[in-house]
Amino acid sequence: MKQRGITLIALVVTIVILLILAGVSISMLSGQEGLITTARKSAKETIIQSEKESIELELLNLSTEKFAKGESCTLDYISENITIDGIEVVGKKGDPLAKLYITYKGNMFKINQALEVSYVGNINIKEEPVIEIVRDSTITGVEQVKLSVKATVEEGEISEIVMPDGKIKYDDEANYTVTENGEYTFKAVTANGQEESKTIKIETIKVKGAIEIGTSSEQGSGQIQCSHVYETKYNDSQHWKQCIFCANKIDEKNHNIVTEGEYTCSTSVPAQRERCQDGCGYSKTLPKKSHTKDVATKANSYTHRYNCKECSVMVSDETCKDKDGNVLGCRTGKTGVCATCGNNYTNARCIEIRDR
Repeated sequence: MKQRGITLIALVVTIVILLILAGVSISMLSGQEGLITTARKSAKETIIQSEKESIELELLNLSTEKFAKGESCTLDYISENITIDGIEVVGKKGDPLAKLYITYKGNMFKINQALEVSYVGNINIKEEPVIEIVRDSTITGVEQVKLSVKATVEEGEISEIVMPDGKIKYDDEANYTVTENGEYTFKAVTANGQEESKTIKIETIKVKGAIEIGTSSEQGSGQIQCSHVYETKYNDSQHWKQCIFCANKIDEKNHNIVTEGEYTCSTSVPAQRERCQDGCGYSKTLPKKSHTKDVATKANSYTHRYNCKECSVMVSDETCKDKDGNVLGCRTGKTGVCATCGNNYTNARCIEIRDR
């Protein structure tokens, strides 16, 4: 009886161990990092890479044809002449075109002006547009304010802008003239049907009969009654509304700052800017990143130069000196090897200078 009990316990333990091993195996196969999941992901990446290479090959063929004629290959030309079966142009951005969006076998790709192809996502990608509204004047008392509206979306295309009066502009840019104070709302719609609205408040239009300034008839009272007309003012930290007649201030707020641009030392890239997103008009150019000296490069005339490690711009010139610190050159009469750049000056190419 004792032997039979031990056998039963061993059987139960064996079954439990087998169940645990089975669970581990299933997890290894189908988990987030399992073999099946990894295999599917790898297969999808292989398909996307294959489609990308097919598009790149077509771009190479089109650009080669244009270059053979001495012409440049633009995105406009690509959009009209790309002929791979299954490709559809679904979006364009910029004028002239800066980005071209195409779908191929259920996937969306982006082509930039350098004809570089990058995978965006599936054709059902949806992203809300961004609306920027710029006014031509913040001066109080004007007859009208002209608004410039620009809608953008990182991936895709803006199909239309709906004006405050309900009229539709089938473009990503629009202009609108305001002749009365109030709130004005613009709506942008993407090609995929995503919508976003933005409202701007105008308070600087001249109001008929609004200015009534007078003093009390009682001498010495000094009371002033003013129908305020406000304009936007700002400093480095705040913005507010201030009456142009009595300097009364309202709605003081700290700036809602956003930093735009890239922090870099490159001279070909614009400096970063800080801008208030509340539309008060405040903006500030930020200093660029400092250049970092690279190893000195060899040069003539007993000097060498340092270039920036990041952007290759020349940072400074420096006089060549030997290992003992002696200045090499015509004026000193010293020749030899520069301890910094390694240039070996064996003789001086100098013009003799005589006193006159």
